[in-house]
Order: sequence, then structure tokens, then C-alpha cells
Amino acid sequence: MTFYGEGKDTGRELQPMAVGRTQAAGVDAGAAAELLRLDGTSAVQLLPALPPPDRSDRYHPRALTVLWLVDASANTRRGYFRDLADWLAHCERNDLDPLQARRPDVDAWKAGMTITRRRRDPATGTTSETSESAAPATVCRRLAAVSSWYEYLIGSDLAVRNPVRGTSRPKPPDFSPLPALATEQVGRFLAFLDERAVTLATEVPLREAAQFRLMFTTGLRVAAATSVRFGDLTEEAGRAALRYTKKGGQSDLVPLPDAVLRACERYWSVRAVREGVARNDLSGPLFVSLRGSALKQRDLDRRIRALSVAAGLPELTAHSTRRSAAEVALAGGATIEQIQDLLGLADIRIARRYAANSYKITGSPAYTIADALGSDRN
Repeated sequence: MTFYGEGKDTGRELQPMAVGRTQAAGVDAGAAAELLRLDGTSAVQLLPALPPPDRSDRYHPRALTVLWLVDASANTRRGYFRDLADWLAHCERNDLDPLQARRPDVDAWKAGMTITRRRRDPATGTTSETSESAAPATVCRRLAAVSSWYEYLIGSDLAVRNPVRGTSRPKPPDFSPLPALATEQVGRFLAFLDERAVTLATEVPLREAAQFRLMFTTGLRVAAATSVRFGDLTEEAGRAALRYTKKGGQSDLVPLPDAVLRACERYWSVRAVREGVARNDLSGPLFVSLRGSALKQRDLDRRIRALSVAAGLPELTAHSTRRSAAEVALAGGATIEQIQDLLGLADIRIARRYAANSYKITGSPAYTIADALGSDRN
């Protein structure tokens, strides 16, 4: 079997895709995200539409925005910053003081919400951008982030109203729009990754085989799968487990079945040789680039897209691993409650959304009706 992805698959690290400038805030998206991680105060100074910084005013809108962001988890903080930047850019374009905004202003912003998709041409290396209407879930997320900001300002006696309050929010679909694989397809994809790792015998294919097996088996969110560290490996009831941080900041555990551990150990052994340390002396993130840095969601998205197509499967995103885990568990007899627990979901309705497509087909009474009506005699 020949392994191809974006160009010839040599098992080496792909060069990072160039990050475009975000139209929302008028600043480089990658630079702003890194600056937010290192120095929230400096990142907030880049936000448009707010009054100029004033270090002598401890209740200045920018100072309060920093405190609002600090109170959130790292992943939530990045999302809040991005969504607030989009709203403030709308305010700046329309010469609107965000502290004087009213509901019609938010409705106008909501009506024009778009997202920008970037596609890289592997042949030329160029990146193209297209805009499309934001999905209902994106609209709800942006409104929730900006509403949280206004509530913080109101609680700090800086704002007198929350213009997002009362704004109608679109209802998310009853099913997940993300592509997912059935049990046989997941098995085929993991076998493809394992064979590729053996054939190429280099660190990157071994890492991808281990990390994607972990994600397909445990349903970990991308943020958790890229942030877990060696110190998070533990045991529970005599079995290997991994402690991770859920959305919202709470800690949780997932089991590490033997197949996952074996794939990880193969990768860690090769990585230890590159780092010049014993396997047991490895530290930091469980999965890193060849330069030793933690991976990002865009890294996993780019690779799983290429690898899924190379394996002859539908094009996937990194989050597809999570929904696929729910599909496989449901097909194997797991209950919705067990899926909710595995995925660390606070709301069982979200677990139902993950499983809705599979259950709607495999559990459909259409098969019962067809059996009752008999075979096609024409």
C-alpha cells in the first residue's frame, strides 16, 4: 500500500499553514492568540472600538475585559477573545460605541455573521479564503460570549444594559453536522494508520497512529488530546487512566485500553531516542511536534483530513473522532448515559445529538415496516 496525503507521504512534519489576518479584529490571528496566552493585557489592547488604554483607570473597559478573560479557562478565553473581537469590529465599522449599543445593533451583527474558511492547495502551497454564513451553533456561541462580557461590565457598574439579552438565538440542529465513521470504518482507518507507521517507521506516523487511536477510543476533545501531559497518566481501580481537563475547567478521567497504550508506547520510545532521554524520563505534552512544541487543533485537522482521504474514507475533522467514538459505542450496545459519561458531557441532550444520525438510521422503524410489508415482488 502506498501512503499519500498532502503530496507524497514521507512521514515528516508538514510545514505549518500560514495564518491569515482576521477581519474581525484587524490583527494577525495567530499572533493575537499567542499574545493572549502570554499577556492578556497586551492582547486586549489590540481590540477595536473600546476607548484608548488608560492605566490610571482600574475600571477602564479594557482593564475589566482582561479580568473577565482571566476568569475563564484557557480554551474558553481564546474563544471569548475571538468572539468579542468580532463584535467590537462590527461596532467599529458602524461607528458604534459598544457601551451604548442596543438590541437592534446586536440583531444587525447577528444577521451579517459569517465565517471564513481557509483551504490550502497542496500543489501550489497557496491558501484561499471563502466566506459563508455562520452556522447556528457559531451564532449562539458568539452571542453567549458577548452577553457574558456585558454581564461582567454590568456587574462592575460600567455598563447599564446588556444588548444581547432578549436577542433570539437560532436553535441548533437535533443532530451533529460533523462527519463520523461507523465501527468498520474506524477499524479500517486505525489499521491504515498502524500499517503506515510500520512502513514509514518514523516519529510522526507513530505519533499520529497513537494520538488518533486515543481520540477515537476515548472521545477526548481536541483541546484535551493536545494538552494532556505525562503527569496526567495515572491508575484507577488498577487500570491505566488519563486525567484531563473538561470544557469548563473540571477534571475528569478516561481509561487507557491496552491497544491505546501500546500505540503510545511505540511513539514514546522513538520520541525518547530523538530527545536523548530514557522513555521513563519523557516529560511535557504526551504528543509534540518534532520541534518539541504542543500540537494545535489546526495541526490535527490538517492531518486527519489528508489521512482520511488517503485511506479512502470521507474527509474528516479532528472533532469527527469524538462523534465517531459515540457512534461506535452506541453500535456496540452502550447506553446514551454511558456515552454522556465517556465524553464528559454535562447535558445528555448533547450526547443524543452525537448519536442521533446513527440511531435514526440503524434504529429506524422503517426496517420494521419493510419486514411487515414483505419483500419487493416486482
